[in-house]
Amino acid sequence: MTTEDSPAPGQRVVRGATVPASPEVSIVVLVTESTERVQRCLDSIVAHVAGGPVAEVIVLANGTPSSALQPLAARDDIVLVRSAVNHGFGGGCNWAARFARADRLVFLNDDATVTAGWLTMLNDAMTDDPRIGVAGSRVLFGDGLLQEAGDVIWRDGSTSHLGRGLAGDDAELMSRRDVDYVSFCSAMVRRQAWEDVDGFDERYFPAYYEDVDLCMAARAKGWRVVCEPASVVIHEEGGSTPVPLRHFLSHRNQAIFVNKWQHELARFDERPARAGTRAVMTLAARRISATDAATPPASPRRRTSRGRVQDSAAEVDALAVELRHQADDVALKEEYIAFLGNELAGYGAADVARRCYRALRGELGRQVRRHPRLLNVVEALRTRIRERTSQ
Repeated sequence: MTTEDSPAPGQRVVRGATVPASPEVSIVVLVTESTERVQRCLDSIVAHVAGGPVAEVIVLANGTPSSALQPLAARDDIVLVRSAVNHGFGGGCNWAARFARADRLVFLNDDATVTAGWLTMLNDAMTDDPRIGVAGSRVLFGDGLLQEAGDVIWRDGSTSHLGRGLAGDDAELMSRRDVDYVSFCSAMVRRQAWEDVDGFDERYFPAYYEDVDLCMAARAKGWRVVCEPASVVIHEEGGSTPVPLRHFLSHRNQAIFVNKWQHELARFDERPARAGTRAVMTLAARRISATDAATPPASPRRRTSRGRVQDSAAEVDALAVELRHQADDVALKEEYIAFLGNELAGYGAADVARRCYRALRGELGRQVRRHPRLLNVVEALRTRIRERTSQ
């Protein structure tokens, strides 16, 4: 492996000997504490990119301890970017994109594994229509059920995954179509669109809603945002964030998103109080097709220099970015501690019991939906209960 230029303290960029010099696609993967998930992710890329567009893989060690980096440092098929701090998802992607040499950027979670044709299908979508600025994959759970095939944004800023819990190959979701946004656990962005929206908005530090925001911004600039179901990844949902923190960040960042886009959100549908997956799919398809049918392509922008030139980013720039994100991390921790304190103060025995019951009921519902035989048992029990209570 070779080091290009003189890396700034805390920001070492190492380009593997087998990484292509002129890639068509730059794949960006972030890693934080552990490198076990990212190794599986990288191995799946190696197994399935042959025959597709020429790709480089950029791994940003987002505050990863040096002791955990040895397996990645030993690889000669990646660009390894070390950072002394955790930039968050949006900030980390923005930083890693500085070192990308291709005109098409792919963002992939370290807890995702790709399948055959994954990259080719995303790339083909971009080639087929120059108006497409963002293309997302069809995302499956490990058991083959659908996690999402595009996503819906509601008027209150909340979101829904299209097709969640359905069969992975559900016929209604197997064609390329416009959506409100796609999850960036696997998504390709045209460089021109990326520059149009100035990358991710880092106000959503450390994670959640930056992908919703970027797609919203791209659509506002005239770009199409599509789900390409022929591109498939398997995703360990929420595998890198504890549940309480994930809920806190989702609510906090939803408020930021609504404040930023409140005028545009007025044209979106109210979130249904109760709506099945099919109803949500129909509602979303009707609104998106109606509003995006006449969307014009974005005007061309001047291409900026990148790649080898940006690999030698100034030390002062690197340190300024790290300092800003360290300050963001401190502010987030203080905000989260205050939130937990307020939650604790409001808890009582009855509250704890209700929350435990709701969590248990929700988990049972998820298990039932995923296992038809269990569903049959539950239905039989319900029938017996109804018979006894009617006597």
